[in-house]
Amino acid sequence: METIRAGAALPTLGGDWILPAFVLPILGGSSLRGGSASILGTVLATVFLMSIGTGMGAMNVPAYWNSAAQAAVLLVAVVVDEGRRRRQRQARATAMSQPLPPQVAEEAVSA
Repeated sequence: METIRAGAALPTLGGDWILPAFVLPILGGSSLRGGSASILGTVLATVFLMSIGTGMGAMNVPAYWNSAAQAAVLLVAVVVDEGRRRRQRQARATAMSQPLPPQVAEEAVSA
């Protein structure tokens, strides 16, 4: 559509769409290390990210700050996801290192 409207294939077309293409699925619930994002989560992430852009436009903030805000949101999402994964790994490691209660241990031996 942009090529038809511009009348030529410009190398800069779509440059503004690359960062949101990465940010939206991650905010929608998909992890950088694999996972599954829901459609609802991605739609909510789109509404969230577009409301930030619209708000910044309403406050007459220069357009390049919109990309900086999207990058900051992506960075926060990655840090939060990594922290969540680290806590899950630590909880699993702690649960694995604790001895079984006596009743469970007896059931395991008798089975």
